[in-house]
Amino acid sequence: MRKITGKVTDEKGNPLPGVTVVIQGTTKGTITDADGNYTLQNVSPNETLEFSFVGMQKSMAKVGDHSVINVTMTEAATGLNEVVVVGYGSQKKIDLTGSIASVSDKEIKTSTNVSLADQLTGKMPGLIVLAQSSQPGDYSSSISIRGWGNPLVIVDGVQRSDYMKLDPNEIASVTVLKDASAAVYGIKASNGVILITTKHGEIGKPQITYSYTHGWQAITSYPHPMTAGEYTQAFDWAEQNSGIPLTYSAQQIADYKSGKLPSTNWWNVTMNNSAPQDQHNLTVSGGSKTIKYFNSLGYMSQDGLYKSGDLNYHRFNFRSDVTAQITNNFSAEMNISGLTDNSNAPSSSAATVFSSIWMQLPTYSVYANNNPLYLQNYDMNNPYAKSHSSIVGFNDSYNKTFDGSLTLNYKVPFVDGLSARFFYDYYLNDNFNKQFNKQYVLYDYDAATQTYNPNYMNSPSNMSEGYSENTNSTMDVSLNYERTFGTVHHFKGLLLYEKIDYNSNYLNGNRQFTVDALPQLSAGNTVMTINGYNDVNKTDRQSIIGRLNYDYASKYLVEFSFRDDGSSLFPPGKQWGFFPNVSLGWRLSEEDFIKNNLPFVSNLKLRGSWGKMGDDGAAAFQYVAGYNYPSGGYVFNGEYIAGLSSRGMTNPNITWYTSTTSDVGIDANLWNQNLNFTFDAFVRKRTGLLGSLALNLPQTVGASLPQINLNSDLNRGFDFSIGTNQNINGFQFGVNAQFSYYYNMNLYQSSAPSGNSYLNWTNNQNDRISNVIWGYKLAGHFTSQAQINAAAIEDGYGNKYVKIGDLQFVDVNHDGVIDNLDMVPLATGNQYPEISYGVNFTFAWKGFDASALFQGAANVYVSLQGTDQLANPFPWGRNGLEQFMNVWHQADPTNPNSAWIPGEFFPSRLSGINPNNRTSFYFLKNDSYLRLKSLEIGYTIPGQLIKKIGFQKLRVFANGFNVLTWDNIPYMDPEHSNNTYGYLYPITKNFNFGLEVTF
Repeated sequence: MRKITGKVTDEKGNPLPGVTVVIQGTTKGTITDADGNYTLQNVSPNETLEFSFVGMQKSMAKVGDHSVINVTMTEAATGLNEVVVVGYGSQKKIDLTGSIASVSDKEIKTSTNVSLADQLTGKMPGLIVLAQSSQPGDYSSSISIRGWGNPLVIVDGVQRSDYMKLDPNEIASVTVLKDASAAVYGIKASNGVILITTKHGEIGKPQITYSYTHGWQAITSYPHPMTAGEYTQAFDWAEQNSGIPLTYSAQQIADYKSGKLPSTNWWNVTMNNSAPQDQHNLTVSGGSKTIKYFNSLGYMSQDGLYKSGDLNYHRFNFRSDVTAQITNNFSAEMNISGLTDNSNAPSSSAATVFSSIWMQLPTYSVYANNNPLYLQNYDMNNPYAKSHSSIVGFNDSYNKTFDGSLTLNYKVPFVDGLSARFFYDYYLNDNFNKQFNKQYVLYDYDAATQTYNPNYMNSPSNMSEGYSENTNSTMDVSLNYERTFGTVHHFKGLLLYEKIDYNSNYLNGNRQFTVDALPQLSAGNTVMTINGYNDVNKTDRQSIIGRLNYDYASKYLVEFSFRDDGSSLFPPGKQWGFFPNVSLGWRLSEEDFIKNNLPFVSNLKLRGSWGKMGDDGAAAFQYVAGYNYPSGGYVFNGEYIAGLSSRGMTNPNITWYTSTTSDVGIDANLWNQNLNFTFDAFVRKRTGLLGSLALNLPQTVGASLPQINLNSDLNRGFDFSIGTNQNINGFQFGVNAQFSYYYNMNLYQSSAPSGNSYLNWTNNQNDRISNVIWGYKLAGHFTSQAQINAAAIEDGYGNKYVKIGDLQFVDVNHDGVIDNLDMVPLATGNQYPEISYGVNFTFAWKGFDASALFQGAANVYVSLQGTDQLANPFPWGRNGLEQFMNVWHQADPTNPNSAWIPGEFFPSRLSGINPNNRTSFYFLKNDSYLRLKSLEIGYTIPGQLIKKIGFQKLRVFANGFNVLTWDNIPYMDPEHSNNTYGYLYPITKNFNFGLEVTF
């Protein structure tokens, strides 16, 4: 045993303070001092020292006979030297001239989720993710870059729409191209591009890693229906306000509240409080200089909240990547991946189940006359039945995906810096859906006759089966050139030809059943049914892509690229579009006036970009004349006959709509990259958006009009990120924040001429912020009859039907009447929040690690008007939601002169005129929120404790997703959409425990 001393320096000989020095496989160690020196006592000659420091590659040194061990650490490929994936290639982050953000696999895997999109939330500036629903197998998360809409997603060079199903353990990095740098992808790149790169093998001994997590899902926030006591009392209030005799007496209400009278909590009958989820993954990787490999196998299962157990999802993923260096100049890579998943659910949709739970009266039992042989009917509805596949039938979906690619790389030996590349990928997706709507019976019990009267649902039983096959083939052939002349002139070029073929085939069959004991399509009836439907699509796209990069001494940076796209969706002469991009960068930190005066500036770069992109997504062969067949149909003599319809007028001049994107930005890295900052301001202008002249022409035209390149719009905003990573005496921590803001406006929208100046002011959308919501200003609730009598007329009848507690609207034009002339702009109704942000904290110390991500959104509104029960209680006389217990109501429903009790909501009504149903901030809710989006705590077991059992590394962890939420709508999750009247499967939070072991 001896004392070991030494000094740790960087490649330039500068001392490195704060380097962690430990004896490998133990927790025994120390930290280098301000001069980079360290001392370790009682070290054995057969032990190995391990040196680690943020931003540097880990170093090892065998002790042996040495008593002095000096180490020079080299900079890791992180920070400024990090290589970032860009369109059809890669670049060092320091040389980027575009607005690009990226995250690594470690940053992605800080939570456990079925959908990859959810794991990207709040981690990159400008990237917006909305969950919308947590239904198993749903994958309904919506993702956008800078509020532009659905981006183009490229996985290992191939366009993919099912990227949310990728196993995060397979992913190496995710990069977002937010500006004109996306122009190199041309078609569909106008909404930005997300590049997903999967893992490859690395040189080293074989490494086997197994990970497992088990967790529970629970609802974040969701409206619950009223209990029987609440319902009967609130229903009396509504009847009183409607002038209807009261249904329930005070004694009945008290008996329902006390439980003396039987009632049903339909939520508890149908739903569990939590549901399990599991995830397994096994990877095997390694390699040598001649061959490298990475193999992964994953499994995910997720149960739904239904007590029936009939809602669940299962997914298997696999990937195998092998890279071989065949000769010094020739290498090949084969990447094969696939997945199979299946979702099982009752034939009643989730929207139907939840609307049923909300609406079913709690005074009714599950079974008629409490007889379990007869399911209770109320208005043709029973939530218990709708959530059970054994009663209503099933809706099962089976999906299989295969993707295989071959890459050949050849370095041309007689031309320095020149290489050729061939890439071919084949993608196949098969989907089979089988929905069986089974006839079932709900009963009404007649106490007088003691009979059960049947009501037949889903009658007759029917089944539909749908099969779809989608294949894509992508071929790239490219030349790449990279060379430095005279040590300071660095050139990099790309010339590529790309061809993509898309083919799809869809087949559907439907039949009704007389006997439904065998749920197979072949067992159905052949008379009075639609026997099938078939659809085939084929499109082809070809492109020529070029890019040239030049930098002078990594100080002045220039990039020019172009893409010449051809699409078969356009007529001859209009099929090709040329889309260029140029970007510039100036690294001020390389100038002497910065180097000599501001030594703390590691990197300071100004950059700007401009690019043009095109899209053919909505063209759909509109230049082709003729008929649509099949188009609808009719049953003649028991046989379904397909119909046809005219395609209408054609447009022989239809072509690409285009978008031009401009971006200026600054990147700053200070104090040896301990403080990092990036800022971008952007403008996107789209022209030639497809529209119709239907509103500009008289109705006597008599034919359906084609779309033409007509409209235009503008998107403008900014985003930035700032962060720091520190290592203080072995305690490592980081704080990284990101923020983005945007707004959209219409430049030109085709519309009918306005009849007067007022209508032009309200209806003209040109040169205005888009998606403006018009409505009425609120002055509050009426608090007295005198106030109602003095107010502007709201109901059209001298305020005869206005009650205390109703909404008081502002008479903007002071004419004494509330009507559409009082409407003003209230807010914008964009699909995505105008402001989004996130702050990520990371910590590590002596084997412990933790991360916490706070994420939020602002300037976002959701309208609950017209959403049935989220807007008002008791739609169609059914149950209401518990938040509507807080309505304005009179203290005594039997006394019209009793005092009014204030509440959050206006007085409920069952019938009659309701003056409150106007667009205002009563229905328009501020949906801003802040979330503790993810939280993870882990511990890596010391090596000496696990080596004896053959483990190289063992980490245990616990994490959570959607852990805490602060928002303005206490009864609804802020990401919950108002689609389908709000009847969506709830957003859930999850909590998981797991381990990761490496052999």
